Amino acid sequence: MSDQRRAVCCDLFANLSAYLDGRVERVTCRQVRAHIETCPSCVAFLRGLRGAVAPRLRAIFTREYPRRPVMPAAN
Repeated sequence: MSDQRRAVCCDLFANLSAYLDGRVERVTCRQVRAHIETCPSCVAFLRGLRGAVAPRLRAIFTREYPRRPVMPAAN
């Protein structure tokens, strides 16, 4: 991978949160998607990230928390 391409990848992932949250302009979104579609390193990174994050998110959202007793309202 060239130094220039590596710099583009680093910039992209430095702003990944904003991209995923929809806080970047449409033009930037298209540029990010175009880069990811043509960069095997970024594809591999995102697959690894998904593999690391997805099981944890599933555990968080499917875990049954003990229910706390509801306290009666004060009169």
